[in-house]
Amino acid sequence: MPDQPIDGYAGDVSADAAWAMLKSDEAAVLVDVRTKAEWAYVGAPDLSAIDKETVFIEWQEFPSMKVAGDFAPQLLGLLRARGVSAAAPVLFLCRSGVRSRAAAIAMTAPSAWEPLP
Repeated sequence: MPDQPIDGYAGDVSADAAWAMLKSDEAAVLVDVRTKAEWAYVGAPDLSAIDKETVFIEWQEFPSMKVAGDFAPQLLGLLRARGVSAAAPVLFLCRSGVRSRAAAIAMTAPSAWEPLP
């Protein structure tokens, strides 16, 4: 992984740092980009202790594992529906960090998204 952020990608954070950010920043959002199968068989994050809900959207569609072509507009729609502002920290989660990093880079690339209100 490169040492420098790519485009608007802020970089990787540890699980402890992510939890602290979600807990301390009311606007912070967790996006789980694993597959539906992983959510069903492995489980899903429980943010109820901090009165939040995870956003679920596959980066790669199960079972083909093809990258979801409409990922960015779909996620933007989900975030807008929740009233998430463009300034809110958005944290991405997957099993190994590869998909979450790719999703975060895709969402912060100037050519890949339109700003939230």
